[in-house]
Amino acid sequence: MADERLRRLERQFRENPPTIVLNKADAFQAAAKFLDHNADSLTIVAALLESIKPGLASDSLIAEIKRLAVEPALQIAAMREAAGTIRDLATEERIIAARATRENERNR
Repeated sequence: MADERLRRLERQFRENPPTIVLNKADAFQAAAKFLDHNADSLTIVAALLESIKPGLASDSLIAEIKRLAVEPALQIAAMREAAGTIRDLATEERIIAARATRENERNR
């Protein structure tokens, strides 16, 4: 049993390794990637909701998905815009770090 758990954890780790965050820029990039992933997932859900034919899924399941996917186009746009802003912050953070490094080099 323990061996099976260990194999499952190893497989999960290999398929989805943890994000390595060494500084604020890395954290910003990870957050932007997370938002992009959520926007991609919501895009798929929205497309499925538009194309699903009656009887292919239970009405209660469809109602639950629609309840969670309120205004998907608005949510997707908001997530994409936020991801872009966060990427800009990551870029600014890297520029600040590069300038600080350059200044430290000059002062040696």
